[in-house]
Amino acid sequence: MNAEATTESGAPRPWLKPTAALARFAPALRAGPADRGAQVRERAVVRYGYRIADVGLLVGERIGCEVISLPTLARIPTLPTWQLGVANLRGGLVPVFDLRALLELPANAAGADRFGLIFDRGEQAVGILVAEYPQPLERLEPLPHPPPLPAAAREFVATAYRQGESLWLEFDHRRFFESVAQRLAR
Repeated sequence: MNAEATTESGAPRPWLKPTAALARFAPALRAGPADRGAQVRERAVVRYGYRIADVGLLVGERIGCEVISLPTLARIPTLPTWQLGVANLRGGLVPVFDLRALLELPANAAGADRFGLIFDRGEQAVGILVAEYPQPLERLEPLPHPPPLPAAAREFVATAYRQGESLWLEFDHRRFFESVAQRLAR
């Protein structure tokens, strides 16, 4: 028997009840509210950005998205060319758009589109084609005003950011694709 299992006189200690055994350990001290604020300030917020042509767009905060290999698209004949078709994503149909054409941007200098970028889930899911994976971005510096933008994108960009020499736009994809759906419904 070891020294911890006996009393000073050498007699065995009685077993503690489970609740008493658990209560004898003090929990580790947690950081207080003031300390948590310092920890949050130290940790940089990571956002993800993707490029359409030479324009950098940010995935919205708290927006679920996923990258898939280039999807097989079923084209719907009566739709405009910028509505590329629908993709089967785990049994659900997701409309896929040519965002470059919708935003009236020049041809992609980065190369051919190789991935599908799917925003949201369920009935709100919508896809676009991108040439590269979205990239993590830290320490984005907000600009006082967005730069001149194509008319098709102007009302859907609230804020512009700079990271080094790159410009990144906060693009409201939900409002944008709602307006596209209204345009298709006419």
